[in-house]
Amino acid sequence: MASYDWPALDRSQVIDPDVALDREWTLTSRAGCTAAGTALGACARSSHGTLMVTDPSGERRVLVAKMDEEIEILDRDGGERIALATNEYHDGTIHPGGHLHLESVRRDEDRVVWRWRVREITIEKSISLLPRKAATVVRYRVVDSPQPIRLRVTIFLANRTVNERTQGALDWRYGIESRAYGIVARAWPEAMPVGVFGWSAHHGHVSPGLFVQTDLWYWRFLHRNDRADGYPYVEDLFSPGLMAFDLQTGGEATILASGGAADPGHLQRMEVRLAHELEAWTMKHQPPDFTPPPWLAARPDHFDRASASAVPAEAGR
Repeated sequence: MASYDWPALDRSQVIDPDVALDREWTLTSRAGCTAAGTALGACARSSHGTLMVTDPSGERRVLVAKMDEEIEILDRDGGERIALATNEYHDGTIHPGGHLHLESVRRDEDRVVWRWRVREITIEKSISLLPRKAATVVRYRVVDSPQPIRLRVTIFLANRTVNERTQGALDWRYGIESRAYGIVARAWPEAMPVGVFGWSAHHGHVSPGLFVQTDLWYWRFLHRNDRADGYPYVEDLFSPGLMAFDLQTGGEATILASGGAADPGHLQRMEVRLAHELEAWTMKHQPPDFTPPPWLAARPDHFDRASASAVPAEAGR
């Protein structure tokens, strides 16, 4: 039975798809934006999606269904590639099986955070919403890695209401417009646009992600919780391509998905604000005996442990 009442799952729980796919989460913003999904990251309902916005008619629309990750270990012969994402297909096949590398998933009303451990690499992903814009922020942080890695994030798009399912077609491709830090995509010429922008940051230096266009349909995803409730439960999703980032320990990558054609603007300032927000959330969710690092403890004006009030007043504007 589906449950929304779970603050955290450990490895013994996330390794079992029957448990983790029934643990659902939802985030909402004042801008009318929503993100929802399962603890494994797979969509188990038509009302799950990484970016859902309210269209002019008042309907909620899924624009970005999900994002799937894999890492490539750059110093291994030929580059070893390891999937972190998890999907379920119409016949019950789980592929890829990134949940086998999950250590934990934790959440509250503001954010969901996944932590993977593979080989000697630890990487975290978080999903949150900008408070005043119809936009979802997906951030990746390399907690620890003995060698550089390449992170690839495949974007899956939809343009439908939360009660519909997309049926793909070989002659249907989204229109893609290139931008400096990503793309703007439209399912058809008059459709609501969705912007997908990516960048990486390390020691304050911000670099654009590399977008690789593929224009591929992925067929027959299963929405298992819709099936259990007696609704249609199979959907096709379109991927315009993937974002690639070269990262090392301490490096971060951000993907901003927005309902609209405007680019994210001042990336340096946005990166700083998002980094502060993430650190504040991390501090808030540490054990009571956690000792902050010296650089963080020395800035009580920016980071208050009790309230985690790290976000500058202009954040999200």
